[in-house]
Amino acid sequence: MALLERAQALEAAGSQVDPSILSGGIWEALLTTAAGLTVAIPALAAFHWADRTIELCREKMQDRLARLKVQVRRQGAGQTRDSEAPARDQAPRRVAVGG
Repeated sequence: MALLERAQALEAAGSQVDPSILSGGIWEALLTTAAGLTVAIPALAAFHWADRTIELCREKMQDRLARLKVQVRRQGAGQTRDSEAPARDQAPRRVAVGG
C-alpha cells in the first residue's frame, strides 16, 4: 500500500518528481516481502512435513486394515466349517424331553 501511495504522490508532484519519494515505498515493499517470506517458508516446510507424516500414517492404517480384513475372512471361513461340530469350550445343549 505504501508503494501505491508513493506513486500517487509522484503523480501529484507533476514535473517536480523526486525519486526519493518512490524509493521509500520500494524499500518498505521489499522489507514487508522479506518479512512475509521469513514467515511463509518455514510455515510451508512445516505444512509439507505434517502432510507427509499424515499420509504415511494413512498408508499404514490402510495396510493394517487390509491385513485385518484378510484375517477376519480366514477366521470366518474356519468358523463355518467348525460350526457344524460343537465348540470345545461350550457345554452340550440339553434338550427337554416330554411335557
